[in-house]
Amino acid sequence: MMQQRDFYGNDYIYKHIKQVSLQEFTDQLFNPVRHQKQMVLFTQNEQKEQQELYKYYVYLGGGIFAMSALSVIFYKKIPYLNRIEKRWARILTKALLLFGPLQVQSIFGQRAQYELLDRQFIQYHRQLQDYMFSGDIRKLKQDIQISPV
Repeated sequence: MMQQRDFYGNDYIYKHIKQVSLQEFTDQLFNPVRHQKQMVLFTQNEQKEQQELYKYYVYLGGGIFAMSALSVIFYKKIPYLNRIEKRWARILTKALLLFGPLQVQSIFGQRAQYELLDRQFIQYHRQLQDYMFSGDIRKLKQDIQISPV
């Protein structure tokens, strides 16, 4: 029978070093409670690219919602839909006309956001891991100036 000291259960560093996953990356950088560290880490062009992506999908969502609302309002003029007679079928058809395109737009928006975050994660995960391990904000970016209070 082996004694307790002979069991190997991984090193201390392996157990306790902070590992950065994509979820941890987004939580550390984009959580408003954590003061949005992406303003420190990302360059102006990357911040602008991110804001333009969000703005594009907000405007696209508004346009899609307007078109969906118009299709619900004027669904009697759409061929084959004006023949629906049952009340529940009409309600479900209107719900599908309203929310279906929004869900498709949401899927494409989430995919574009995920691709952007994945690209940023590949580029910056080492700096974030060093920051999480040491707690020094200068690990995120070397040219940060800390002013004395």
